Amino acid sequence: MSSRIVLQYLGRRGAMARFTFDFARAMAKIDAVECTVIIARDNAFAEAIAALPGRLAAVELFRHDGGAVLEAWRLGAVRRALEDAYRSARADIVVELMPHVWSPLLDDLPARVGARRAAIIHDWRGHPGDITALATPWLNRSALRADRIVTLSQAVAGQIAADRRDLADRIVALFHPDFPRAIAPRAAGVEGPMRVLFIGRLHAYKGLDLFVEAAERAAKRGVPLAIEVAGAGDIARLRRGLSALGARVTNRWLSEAEIDAALARCDVVAATYREASQSGVVALAFGAGRAAIVTPVGALPEQVKHGHTGFVAARADAEAICEVLAALAADRALLSMMEANVQREAPSRSMATFARALVAALRC
Repeated sequence: MSSRIVLQYLGRRGAMARFTFDFARAMAKIDAVECTVIIARDNAFAEAIAALPGRLAAVELFRHDGGAVLEAWRLGAVRRALEDAYRSARADIVVELMPHVWSPLLDDLPARVGARRAAIIHDWRGHPGDITALATPWLNRSALRADRIVTLSQAVAGQIAADRRDLADRIVALFHPDFPRAIAPRAAGVEGPMRVLFIGRLHAYKGLDLFVEAAERAAKRGVPLAIEVAGAGDIARLRRGLSALGARVTNRWLSEAEIDAALARCDVVAATYREASQSGVVALAFGAGRAAIVTPVGALPEQVKHGHTGFVAARADAEAICEVLAALAADRALLSMMEANVQREAPSRSMATFARALVAALRC
């Protein structure tokens, strides 16, 4: 018997819009699954998702900052549209890929049509310096009402279980799948400075300041590095240091083509966070076939196998990160070996593997 699964993501852009497209594409290839995708009408990947097999429902939400309050009058229409979509799909289970600010006002709808609900919790605790962290408790309360709670790491599952032991039997810990990119493998034996990319939303908890200080220390020791920083965020106080390093800086939201170009230019990706759940940046690096440098926080040591698919710094501080930069710059053969491991083990981290694991968990 087929399982009728609805994938729902009501955001508009960013990594989760791509995640939704990749997930829907993987689900379409699983036998005995009928998949319906529900997205916001202005989702950046709406056209690509529409071209996939299966059903698609596009819902009109709000389009501007402040719309959650100023356009709350849309809620009634959104509720009706979602309930109609669930009924049309004859949904067995609705999987919320990431909560929307209105999710707590919509989460009763699957039960109204006789469907179970699963929610993916990406972060259990808010991240310092990220304004969206203010909504984390509000969103998580909704996720905890789901029939199945899915995390993308053991670390986050452990945090939830420690705080809410009554929910332990509802939690399923999976992994963060790679974001596949059409990037050519890095040429072996590349000469010149090691090219290090720091990419993503540049919130304070992402540790760009630690990375810049580490690169400054490395430069003083004569370590040959070429630094690139790409992403939106307030980096005003770091601009002087980045300029002194000769860094290439793109301080704004990046298009998919720009992300691909930045990944193609780099030898290794840095995700030197001060605090973390799991990292979409690591998934991006691995999807491009690049190794990653991370700090020992959150689930980053789960994602990166030290000395195998990247390096985990001894500590989340500039000196420990500097030591990693120096070690890799001095041993390009090690960097090439790690990159080969990333590429060889890609099937185990693929969206197809993730989708099959999730379907198996939902059938339990």
